[in-house]
Amino acid sequence: SSINLLYADEKDSFNIGYYDLETDIRYDEWGVHPVDIRSNTNQLYKRPIAGARLGLKDIKPFQRMAKVKFKLMDLRIKNIDSAADDILNHINSNNIKIILIDLPASVLSNVVDRISDLNIAIINISSKDNELRSSKCNKNLFHTIPSERMLSDSLAQYLSDKKWRKVLIPTGPLEL
Repeated sequence: SSINLLYADEKDSFNIGYYDLETDIRYDEWGVHPVDIRSNTNQLYKRPIAGARLGLKDIKPFQRMAKVKFKLMDLRIKNIDSAADDILNHINSNNIKIILIDLPASVLSNVVDRISDLNIAIINISSKDNELRSSKCNKNLFHTIPSERMLSDSLAQYLSDKKWRKVLIPTGPLEL
């Protein structure tokens, strides 16, 4: 009964927006090769929304102490061309305070440009694109995933630590 009282006392709701694409090539089954570590389509069945939901379960004790209820309000975008407008409308109509975005870099850039005036934190949870951290950087955009440059640097540091001075790097006709 004391737990019910705690929930009854909660007055504020902290709404977290979560946005991804209904049809996202990064999660499609075709084109997935288990050893292609550079592929943008090797994330099969790994949509991160499950992690966001788990995080909200883990934070329940804090919710009771702070008397704030965190709500995940997700929207799966059907049309890439209207993604920025759909997200802006969802934010405004649901009083979203912070957003998690699982979008490819090109779509993410458009969304960030469209909603940056709202002055809310935009958290990129899946795009490793280097440009999002340099030329397309935005004061409201934060990242929970390392960039391709960061991953390359960590690999180089690991190889250096192991004193592996000669490394075979096979290349093909595709751009690196």
